[in-house]
Amino acid sequence: MTWISLPTGAYVVEILLAELIFLWSFEKRKGFWIRMIGSVLFCLFCGVLFPANMFERHTFGYAFFNFIKFFALFSLSVGAMVLCYKVNPVIVLSLCTSGYAVQHIVQRMYAILSVFFPIWDNDLSVYAMTMIELSFFLSFYAVFFVIRNQFFKGKEYREDRRLNMISITIMVLCMVVSRIQDFELQSDVSRISNSLYAIICCFFVLILQFNVQFMNQKEREYYALKQLYEKSKEEYKHWKNSIDVINVKCHDLKHRISALRENYTENYIREIEESVMIYDSTLKTENEVLDVILFEKNVFCEKNQIEFIYMVEGAELGFIENEDLFALFTNIIDNAIEASLNLEKEKRVIRLSVRKVANMIVIHEENYFSGNLEIVDGYPITTKKDKDNHGFGVRSMTMLVKKKNGTIRFSAENGVFSLTICIPKR
Repeated sequence: MTWISLPTGAYVVEILLAELIFLWSFEKRKGFWIRMIGSVLFCLFCGVLFPANMFERHTFGYAFFNFIKFFALFSLSVGAMVLCYKVNPVIVLSLCTSGYAVQHIVQRMYAILSVFFPIWDNDLSVYAMTMIELSFFLSFYAVFFVIRNQFFKGKEYREDRRLNMISITIMVLCMVVSRIQDFELQSDVSRISNSLYAIICCFFVLILQFNVQFMNQKEREYYALKQLYEKSKEEYKHWKNSIDVINVKCHDLKHRISALRENYTENYIREIEESVMIYDSTLKTENEVLDVILFEKNVFCEKNQIEFIYMVEGAELGFIENEDLFALFTNIIDNAIEASLNLEKEKRVIRLSVRKVANMIVIHEENYFSGNLEIVDGYPITTKKDKDNHGFGVRSMTMLVKKKNGTIRFSAENGVFSLTICIPKR
């Protein structure tokens, strides 16, 4: 019986690194590096406990023992990740299954390469060959890491037990197929065909995992945007009702003020009228929805020393549904106000214009901002720490504009943020 550590140790390192491709961005437990180093050493120690040649090669016993060994080491790696990451164990299992799929894809690719370039027959030492294998794996792992980050930049991941069962079943099937080469002496063609079959199965696991999570992510975004839209509708109804009541009261107050002119000086009456006029929304844009929004935001801006300048041809926006119009302009102005509140008084300026150009409605807004604001793929990246649960305002605006076959463009240059929306008028 021969006890070796390098091939098994290489597998342990490969599987742990592959799992980290999918788990790295998740919340880590306190003392992460101590836990991780301890877990790696423990897994390596357990790997050494497995004898390499307990049974004669190309026998069922030899193949079955290898299956048990690699499945046990995979199970230990899952336990290690549960110990290191503050994540639901079921989600950890799902991500580790994806990691195994990546490790197995690269391992089977390495096996195919060995058929065409039988480097194992060279005079290189086991140590040298292990280093070559690890370098090969690390190169492909870097590619998978980049791809993973392109698909899932955030940390959101939804538990899906049915998906886990399918993935684990396919993973076990791949392990069984891989052990066929331990059970019988195979030709090069057979080794290549088995490897290709395992690669296809593992790619199927990855595609299944990515597609389900992508759909879950879109579903979360849809419900978040739907809640945001419903909230805007309720806010519109609330403010419209409030302003209608204020308008009635202002109308009554004007008549009462007129009756007071005989008993008070003109200057005193003028002061009262000016106080009332701030709540009088009779300065219309010829669009009831915009009247509601601009009234509310203008009052807020005055209280917070923000200069709000707007020129709006409200009559041109009548073809947009009231709720959509409210949600769109509320998001535009609220984002501008939020950016302005962090600035010195001189830069607390918001400019908004709505005009018709040919057969297009052009909405333009600009305001100053502080700090760094990135525009990635044409969209501003949220500066809030919880990036996964913010940025829905921009997505909501984009969705509403695209609903009308319009375009939306953002820019941030020299401390000035601007937004331009073009919507074809029907």
